[in-house]
Amino acid sequence: MAWIRVATSLPEMEVLRPYWEHLYDRGSYTIFQSYAWNRLAAEAFSDRSSPFVVVCETGGGLALIPGAIRPGALTLLGEEMFDYRDALCSGDGEALLQAWRRVADQRLPLAFHAVTEDAARANWQGFELRPFASAPQVHAAAATGQDFVLGHPLLARMARKLRRAGARLVKHSGDSGDVIRWICQQKAINHKGPGVNLFSDPRRVALVVSAAAADPGSCEVFTLECGGHAIAGVVTLLDFGVRRCYTICYDRQWQALSPGNSLLFEVTRLSLEQDMDCDYMTGEQPYKLRLANGLMPLYRVQASAAQLAMRTPRLQAQAA
Repeated sequence: MAWIRVATSLPEMEVLRPYWEHLYDRGSYTIFQSYAWNRLAAEAFSDRSSPFVVVCETGGGLALIPGAIRPGALTLLGEEMFDYRDALCSGDGEALLQAWRRVADQRLPLAFHAVTEDAARANWQGFELRPFASAPQVHAAAATGQDFVLGHPLLARMARKLRRAGARLVKHSGDSGDVIRWICQQKAINHKGPGVNLFSDPRRVALVVSAAAADPGSCEVFTLECGGHAIAGVVTLLDFGVRRCYTICYDRQWQALSPGNSLLFEVTRLSLEQDMDCDYMTGEQPYKLRLANGLMPLYRVQASAAQLAMRTPRLQAQAA
């Protein structure tokens, strides 16, 4: 016998909070699966999508799909601001199957990115996953802080040059809203790639500020400062022994000394000295690849309404 509850509003999401936090606290999820981040995202982007969060409990397990409905399609909460997506579940898999059946009843296509390789193995068997990107990472098991410095002599030299110019590394807590806002705004100003930078949207900036303030212990902000002014900054998220570098920026006036690269180098060195992995997150930009000693594949999930409806029997067969 399955018990199913669907939340389509913020008050209804609050009712499901105990189940959400129970699963999150007992699983290996990223901060993007936390109730706090999803609740804030649902509120911030309520005009772009509405919650469709499904919780299912059976005699053998518990599952939660942090879904959302945008015009004509199903997705997961988080808009464009969550790098890693996942369902939350424990037990024998039947609860997750029943939850997906409830989602499939909407008869809408499903599309979102990105699912990590670890999440794909745990919760996304039976779905067709398409390669999306990779997340460069530095694993503490493969390098100490000293190994990392010796392996990147040019960046170590640039960091020393910045220190001689008066730059110093400063750590801020997650409730340093003005610093986080400056980093996001600088990221938008310095955007050079195709399309519009995510942080050109004030609501996205506000989400990062509010999410960091909601749990300041899970967010550390680092800046390189010279003469009392920040010349580079990075927002990092602390996740079960991993420091995730969520977004990084630099002041163009200091571009010749590569303050952004130097800051990432220093934060990575510090992470390794603390025996923490460092995750540079989505995108294989050259500056990340120069430092990384590993890549985490990421996948896109896409299914038409018919494919999603047909997939639930397949999921049942795999869960058996």
